[in-house]
Amino acid sequence: MKTRTFRGRALLTGVASLLMLVVVADPAAAAPGPASSYGALVNVTVAGIGVNVGPTPVSTVGSSPNNIASLNIPGVLSTGVITTSATMDNTTGDLASEASIAGLNLGLATTLTADAITADCTATSSGITGTTTLVNAFLAGSQLAVNPSANTVINVTPLITVTLNEQVNNPDGSLTVNAIHIHLTLPLSSGDIYLSSASCGPWEAPVPMASGPGLKLGLGMVGLYGVGLIGLWRRRAHLTV
Repeated sequence: MKTRTFRGRALLTGVASLLMLVVVADPAAAAPGPASSYGALVNVTVAGIGVNVGPTPVSTVGSSPNNIASLNIPGVLSTGVITTSATMDNTTGDLASEASIAGLNLGLATTLTADAITADCTATSSGITGTTTLVNAFLAGSQLAVNPSANTVINVTPLITVTLNEQVNNPDGSLTVNAIHIHLTLPLSSGDIYLSSASCGPWEAPVPMASGPGLKLGLGMVGLYGVGLIGLWRRRAHLTV
């Protein structure tokens, strides 16, 4: 009986070892890290009434792209089409995310209009980068730069702060890019509005996985080894009994 148990363990150990060889046979990739995006997130209080919307629409790797035809929050903002995406290259491990809002019109405490605002985030072996693009955007009557520098802060009033191309380095090593972040501390309007947000990273080297000829060869080796061990196990068991 002990001989049979020993052979059973040997069989499992051998098959497991060969499966490990199959895993490293060819350099395809497994999922290395996160990427996500959303169009709008509104958490404000207006005249004592809480307005909480979003994040919407949301995209993550495997559920991308996503879009909504429009977003309308009376007394706060309205938009045209909002699109989001988040992708991963299975060969290189590169990550990319994007969020874009068309036809933005915000009228809470200050006026903000734009034909389009877009946030992009990319994570590769070279590092993580983020950009913001503002097309024909105006804040309180003043036109905004098409590609604002990272973390450009505009104090519309002492109680209204607008940050363009806000870039937040997260504790896990990922980066979040908010095309526009509006912070309100007015007596009747307070809270935060995030418009076009993309996150990605940290980048990690792909985990090799078997594919193609390497997969077939590895599975064939597992089969042959398994058949041989089963035969040996049966012969030993017969002799023991």
